[in-house]
Amino acid sequence: MRFVGTVDRFCIKKYSDVFSENVYGGRMQKNTIVRFDQDTLALLDQLVHTLGRPRSRIINDAVNRYLEQEVWFIEEVLKGLRASEGGDLVTHEEVKSAVRSQGVAVD
Repeated sequence: MRFVGTVDRFCIKKYSDVFSENVYGGRMQKNTIVRFDQDTLALLDQLVHTLGRPRSRIINDAVNRYLEQEVWFIEEVLKGLRASEGGDLVTHEEVKSAVRSQGVAVD
């Protein structure tokens, strides 16, 4: 999965490819330092205890879910920008009409 347009230069791979290769595929992993405030660390340790998983696994899972969401969001924004640049726009009245058709009162 690649970003299209101005974000292309980052060459971001889809998180699941990176996750499966680096965490579960036996490839060499790199270390990084992450600093947490005491409350966040306490919550993390509660999850470690509850789930019986190491901190690194929980942090990896959380980061990968975050990255998946961010990649999806940026791709959707870029789709919208491309659509708007191509003139594919919806008027405010069309949006209000669509919302009304769902039974929602709109001013």
